[in-house]
Amino acid sequence: MKRKKSSYTHIKFKMPYIYLEDIKDIEDIISNDLKGLFRITVGEYEYDSIDEAMNDQQNSSEVKIASTSPYLSLDLKKSSATLFTYEDNGDLLVRGCVSKISEIIKKRERKTLWALVIINRYSLPWLGLAYILSYFFLGIHIHSLWPLMILVLIIVFTTIGLYGTSKYSVVNFRSKNLHQNFITRNKDNLIMLVISNTLSLMVGIAVGIILAIIFQK
Repeated sequence: MKRKKSSYTHIKFKMPYIYLEDIKDIEDIISNDLKGLFRITVGEYEYDSIDEAMNDQQNSSEVKIASTSPYLSLDLKKSSATLFTYEDNGDLLVRGCVSKISEIIKKRERKTLWALVIINRYSLPWLGLAYILSYFFLGIHIHSLWPLMILVLIIVFTTIGLYGTSKYSVVNFRSKNLHQNFITRNKDNLIMLVISNTLSLMVGIAVGIILAIIFQK
């Protein structure tokens, strides 16, 4: 008697934007290749098929696609995107299907946007701090080149951040041919990003002022 060996697969993705065609391809892999029971959950609603979901939904950042026997879970959330599977005895069929699903998601990753958003997230406080320190400690006046360069960088990174206002994972239940432009799709998030970047910059400036006051005493 041989003991069953189980293995897990956990794959992370970088800010994917998934279209209807992609979801249908994943449904086909689960239903026809894996012969699994397909389920898709959008927010608080569960559906048995993509056709059923697309009649109710337009786009979402809270989508879970799951299958049982074998177990597979694709979680597309506001802050992450992961594919998790559980298999017995290193099932080659499961591995092949996981590879296919992974390729579908990876081709929709927004890697450049992901990298720019990460940079933007940590840049503004330090740029604000550098601006204040250069003014107080280096004796550089407001009209000099160095502070101007920092202000330009602040503007650049804020602009870059505007492109990162989409939620981490987005599932669009419409065809790619019907895809809306960036501004229309993210007008609410644009406002929130400007507010958050402004607050982040103010924190950096405040810290710089406090340090300047302390060290000048």
